[in-house]
Amino acid sequence: MNIAARIAPIVSFRDTRRVAAFLTLLLACFFLILLCGLRTSDYFLRDPDTYWHIAVAQRIWETGSFPRVDELSFTFLGRPWIAKEWLSQLILFGAYSPDGWRGVVLITAVTVAATYALLFWILSHKMRLTVAAGVATAAYMISIGHFVARPQIFADPLIIIWCAALVDAAEAKAPPPAWLLAIMALWANIHGSFTFGLLLVAALGAEATWAIGPGQRLRTAARWALFLFGAMAFACVTPYGYRSLLVTYQLFGGANEAIRHITEWRPVTLDVLGFNEGFIFALLFLSLYFGVRVGFWRLLTTLGVAYLMLAHIRFTSLFGMLTPLLLATPLTDQYPFLRLSSQLRSDPRFFVAMLGAARTLRYPLSVALISGVVLFAAYGPAMLPRKAITPQGAIDYIRARQLSGNIYNFYDFGGYLIFSGIKTFIDGRSDQLFQKGFMSRLYDIVERHPKQFGQLLDQYDISLALVAPDSAESQELARLPGWSRAYVDDVSELYQKMPARD
Repeated sequence: MNIAARIAPIVSFRDTRRVAAFLTLLLACFFLILLCGLRTSDYFLRDPDTYWHIAVAQRIWETGSFPRVDELSFTFLGRPWIAKEWLSQLILFGAYSPDGWRGVVLITAVTVAATYALLFWILSHKMRLTVAAGVATAAYMISIGHFVARPQIFADPLIIIWCAALVDAAEAKAPPPAWLLAIMALWANIHGSFTFGLLLVAALGAEATWAIGPGQRLRTAARWALFLFGAMAFACVTPYGYRSLLVTYQLFGGANEAIRHITEWRPVTLDVLGFNEGFIFALLFLSLYFGVRVGFWRLLTTLGVAYLMLAHIRFTSLFGMLTPLLLATPLTDQYPFLRLSSQLRSDPRFFVAMLGAARTLRYPLSVALISGVVLFAAYGPAMLPRKAITPQGAIDYIRARQLSGNIYNFYDFGGYLIFSGIKTFIDGRSDQLFQKGFMSRLYDIVERHPKQFGQLLDQYDISLALVAPDSAESQELARLPGWSRAYVDDVSELYQKMPARD
């Protein structure tokens, strides 16, 4: 009797799930270790929006009410604005309150590690475990630029659960499970990307309808349409009702200026992709070389995700997470070697070895993981946001001298100003505010017509200007009569408008 025949009875489906669970734990630890190599404080806290997300959550917590108009800038004061990501903002604030920035970094890192371990767990139901681990790691590497302490991080596990469940339903030619509606309600309060989930229902619903027999297409289409309407209804279970849905339309409807000016909304270029360029071209090479065949609707959905990645830098992680889920079944159907069942037949020793390791190590490893997280939270190194977005010296100067008046600020300083309780000229809430020509005019003046900068300051009755050193604004302020530099350090320069003499 050969080795496979002798071992086959030992490796049951339950055993494969135990091995997959153990590998999921291993990958979570592995991803956390990799995250430690990203200079965690400097990397996770590099976005100025983290500041204002925490400040908004603090207001919600202290007042017990949700903002409906802007109270944080003087340029758009009183204009409609909603904290559509209020729940993830409260998560960030909850992590910040007891443990400072270390808590924010910790919850971000744990969420990231759990997200890509979850991706492996789902893929492990269909693919060879070694292949699933490699794919999850590749998705992690593609998404590294996305790892920032912002609400989008907390939506990532929900995106994976949502997409995986829809794919399973489409492949089973059945409607999506009702429990997904609760995921949609949670997602709608976590991050604005929930609207993509609605589009995914339409795309995979079309696939399920087309794949079934002609006599059942109308019924299948109706069931998916009913689920879509239900998902839209559950997406409105927020403090703002349907208004959260409208924000996405405002952002992508063609009128939002942030898409043209903010880096994360710009199209992907090869220099932005960095080492991810190799991953993407490798995928293209392999698909062409092996002649990968994907069904029409699944291919259309995959290309839609790829388009979003190419059109906007911030969707690179979406491509990394969703492409494996969309292509797992087509690939395993076309290449049986990739199937989990194939690995069971060809490599039973792997499962026996992993079962032994799981029995011996799963509890010590779990204890080590939990202890490491707790010890980091209690005794980890001090964490601070990146200096380049933190003009603390200039703000301390303003407070020490009790300076007042409207303040012009460099875009990247807006988050810290809100965090410090100072109304901004502009900040990162550009998905809803700073529109109708405001942002376009600002960037046009700064980048092309700096001599008009003085007129802009006069228009908004600005008496203080907080700018980056050696920037176009700094150079123009140094030239403008009636303005003098009051403070300077390696992060920012503060200019003050001197009172006019009689």
